[in-house]
Amino acid sequence: MCFDSFKPKVAQEIMQNVLRAHLADKVYDPNESAAWTKEIAAQIKLQLKGKCIKYRPICFVATDLKCLHSA
Repeated sequence: MCFDSFKPKVAQEIMQNVLRAHLADKVYDPNESAAWTKEIAAQIKLQLKGKCIKYRPICFVATDLKCLHSA
């Protein structure tokens, strides 16, 4: 395994990029939002693994792209 220590700046950049790319052309739809959430989470996880960064879920995605610490 090639895991480095957690890098918050890199993780934040990945999350922002994925959110912007995924939601840029979307209009809120309560019927679709659950699926979008799963797709976004999977993409973020994949990109973090691709960068060999340890990850664990530590935030909720807010509509203004800010991370709300859960612990």
